[in-house]
Amino acid sequence: MKQRVKQYKISRQRGAILPVVLWVIVICLVVAGSYAANTRMAVAAVKNTQDAVVLKYAARSGIYITLQQLLGSTTDGYLQHTNKKATGHSFVLEDVQVTVSIKAESDKVSVNTASVAQIRTVLEFSGIEQNQAATLAARIVDWRDSDKLRQPGGMEDADYNAAGYKYGAKDAMYSDLEELRLVAGVDAEIFPLFADIFSLYSDRLQNIYRIRSVARDRNADKAVAIDAVIQLTNQPYKPYRVLKWSRGEV
Repeated sequence: MKQRVKQYKISRQRGAILPVVLWVIVICLVVAGSYAANTRMAVAAVKNTQDAVVLKYAARSGIYITLQQLLGSTTDGYLQHTNKKATGHSFVLEDVQVTVSIKAESDKVSVNTASVAQIRTVLEFSGIEQNQAATLAARIVDWRDSDKLRQPGGMEDADYNAAGYKYGAKDAMYSDLEELRLVAGVDAEIFPLFADIFSLYSDRLQNIYRIRSVARDRNADKAVAIDAVIQLTNQPYKPYRVLKWSRGEV
């Protein structure tokens, strides 16, 4: 009889321990699954960072390769050989497709000195509707001029405030083309046109070129762009100088 009671107690203990063991196994599986997921996320993050670095330096290489081509031949000859004064060419660098374009800044309109009429004309030539071009030209000039007199269709401080903007016109020269984004009426569709239209340098410096290099991975789902404004100095000890170097939009 005592033997049966003892066996019964052991059986009950085993029955009580079994659910605990099962729960421990479940918890271990959950923890292991979470750890595996975190590991996969970490590996993916490292891979993305690595890809971004590769694309960044491939894009930089595109700038320097094009610059060496400019310095290795006459500038006019190089530009004429590569479709006059605006060109694009591509090459592959370690499975990365690099596309480079170059354009002389002297072909552009100075955003700091051009008149309303000059800006309106170049905007219309770029495909912007006539009335919209006239309005944008007036506002571009009002942004930089130091007076408070509003151009027809333009906007000064009071107009920006009335329209709900938290800022007014700069009343000073543009120091970066990115400032054009702040001009009322310049939207995400129009702004990309400005890089080929306007320049900060065309009226005061010579031998200046804007080089844009875009690097894409083999699947073309990741890309990095770098924009550089370079001045050729024709000096043997320092044949060029960088006026601007920035990360561009793709």
